[in-house]
Amino acid sequence: MPRDRFLSSLGIAKKAGKIIAGSNMVASYIRNDNIPALVILSCDASGNTRKLVHDVCRYRNVTLEDTEYSMDALANAIGALHPVSCVAITDTGLANMLREKLLANVSQGGMTADGRF
Repeated sequence: MPRDRFLSSLGIAKKAGKIIAGSNMVASYIRNDNIPALVILSCDASGNTRKLVHDVCRYRNVTLEDTEYSMDALANAIGALHPVSCVAITDTGLANMLREKLLANVSQGGMTADGRF
């Protein structure tokens, strides 16, 4: 089965060192006057995590994408050992590429709960 292009691109961004993973790390990064190009939120993040990320992104005017990818799918894509509910992309070019791939995946008919098509 072919690997999802969005998740593959997320792995490339991780290798390039342009990712901040975890809701608390992302919130701290944004609160310290750093503005990421894109924040990605998993579909199974808790209500408190959702509120935290939505509020901090809204306050700092950061682009936020709620995805259909699970925490496990995001973690596997970036090589994390534990589930990851939120990922911030710090590079504008990589963020634009990821946003395009995310929109292309959605337009092709959606995905399953574990992030597969």
